[in-house]
Amino acid sequence: MNSAIGARAQQQLQRVSFSDVMKSIAIILAIAVLIALLVYIIRAIERSYNYNKSNVSTPENNARIKKEQIETYGGLYVSQGRRPAAIMAKEGLKTDKFTIPPLGADQNALINFSVLTCNNAGYLGPSKNGVFGEEDSIRIAYEAGCRAFVLHIDFIDDVPEFPQLIVRNAAGDKICNNTGSIAKTIRAIADGAPRGITADPIIIILFIHRLPSKNAYDPNSVNFMKKIATSLEPLRARHLGLTSDGDYRRQGQQDSLFIRNRSNFDGKFILLTNIDTRAFRDTKRYPGIKPVEDLDLWIHGRLVCDTSSNLHFVSPMEQTKDVQPMIETYNYFSNIPEDRVTRIIARSKIQWTIVMNNYNEKLPSYATLKKLLDEYGASCVPVNIFDDNTKELVSSFFTKDMYVTSGYRPKVEAMRYNKPQPIMLSTPNKQLDAKDGMIGIPQ
Repeated sequence: MNSAIGARAQQQLQRVSFSDVMKSIAIILAIAVLIALLVYIIRAIERSYNYNKSNVSTPENNARIKKEQIETYGGLYVSQGRRPAAIMAKEGLKTDKFTIPPLGADQNALINFSVLTCNNAGYLGPSKNGVFGEEDSIRIAYEAGCRAFVLHIDFIDDVPEFPQLIVRNAAGDKICNNTGSIAKTIRAIADGAPRGITADPIIIILFIHRLPSKNAYDPNSVNFMKKIATSLEPLRARHLGLTSDGDYRRQGQQDSLFIRNRSNFDGKFILLTNIDTRAFRDTKRYPGIKPVEDLDLWIHGRLVCDTSSNLHFVSPMEQTKDVQPMIETYNYFSNIPEDRVTRIIARSKIQWTIVMNNYNEKLPSYATLKKLLDEYGASCVPVNIFDDNTKELVSSFFTKDMYVTSGYRPKVEAMRYNKPQPIMLSTPNKQLDAKDGMIGIPQ
């Protein structure tokens, strides 16, 4: 009896001891995990502090970042084989697995090319805590083959009257250490543009994100735009203006600009914007504006959209002006209903189209880029040539069948605009000549 009771007591004691041991182990493990978590958090804070400390906007840090970016990207795009649009039109593009035939005699319109476009012109990167270095940025962009540039124009809240170049993320947060100068960027574009037999049309897109007043006709907004216009002075010598085809200024030929022969625009600067600049035409309300201050006079085409998108200041196209240059988002092209694809393709043959979101987005893949260009006929897909992911950048935009050969890539045959042939009237039969009713009566 006593032995049975003792055995049960011993078993109970063993169970209690085992339970206590397991609890102790659990407590020790929990403490260990907590200590590890605290160590991780402390080190993460230290890394963040050290990163922010080394990338905070100071003259020393910005100079270091600029130097690092130039060293990284300065030799990435150097090529001796870049060909101008005129050569691409004659020769087309051919790789081991892909061929774009030369342009036909009736296919020499500017719209029959897609153009390599530098997004955030003047910016050197990196994506976060990057810096503007206008001259070096544009020099490297030209070396990469870029023949079009997007300037993202905004202002710092404390100085709303002063237009500047600013880089923001998809949420609209400022992610650049400094701001860029429109004047310096434009000067670099003007000075670096190819000349002579290598001259191409250079397209500049002034994408304005905010105005001091939401109304583009407000005096504060007009003054803001006047400052932008003044920065464009270096372009004057080769600014597309009055020609035998008409006056391209004030968007006078925007409906037909891109379906005209590309060679008419070689060596010329073509300017597009998303903003309504027609306030400058109201000489009663705004008298005495100098030509150099008149942004409307500089602009050749105003960007419109197909839908009421959230692109800043972009309005839906008017039904009577279907061939104004168009801008739409990646989301728009990824959600086109099947029954509208044919219409979109047909329109891309006469309407110069840019695919871009308001702010920086993830670098499009090769497959996405190819679909936009070769299946939807896009004319322009801006790219941040200083993207942090250089491997993805090179494997998408700078492959042999994209832009490694030239900044002007001929469109595939199915996406091309064909100039209508003139209607030739046949010579009427002389026997049908009524001679204005003065037919003699046979004798």
